[in-house]
Amino acid sequence: MISLGEQLSICERIRFLQISWSSFYSRSRPVSEANLALMPVIDELYLECPFAGRQLLRDLLLQRGVQAGRRRKSALMRRMTVEARYRRPNMSKLAPGQRIYPYLLRSFVYLAAVIDWHSRRVLSWKLSNTMDVSFCLEALDEALEKYSKPEIFNIDQGSQFPNAAFTDQLKQAGIKISMDGKGRWADNVFVERFWRSLKCEEI
Repeated sequence: MISLGEQLSICERIRFLQISWSSFYSRSRPVSEANLALMPVIDELYLECPFAGRQLLRDLLLQRGVQAGRRRKSALMRRMTVEARYRRPNMSKLAPGQRIYPYLLRSFVYLAAVIDWHSRRVLSWKLSNTMDVSFCLEALDEALEKYSKPEIFNIDQGSQFPNAAFTDQLKQAGIKISMDGKGRWADNVFVERFWRSLKCEEI
């Protein structure tokens, strides 16, 4: 124990408290009136859209007629401990002794979407409760019917897309076929980003 009468040097105090020199000498700055007015707006938007990051938050603020720079928004989000919610790695790691239950939901809904890489717009989409190729062909037909024929059509290695019925339709339309490498999510990053946004923001 340190007696109340004992004098400690600054160096000893910092070492005893286990803090950095910058933390010892830092002085908290008062929050400006403009930031005090902006923080409740950010808080309200975060409660409505907890998945919103800096870019989406910027768009939401602009919709309300509020303009704020990237650094300002980031600083306020840190101060408010506001962080976009999204899937993190190793979230499915089991705790020691955790019980594993059987999976009882065996019915799925599958989504096929055709996305334009230039505009990142969803040109067509179809849902199916089976993994056959028919609903993928329907999405392809709709996209080709509504929009101009692309020079290249990129597909992944899922069972439906390398299917002869799907690739033959592309060949008949005179479209070059591109395919992702195995495990190469970055080869089709815009589509993968769309799936992530759909799952995190809508589902």
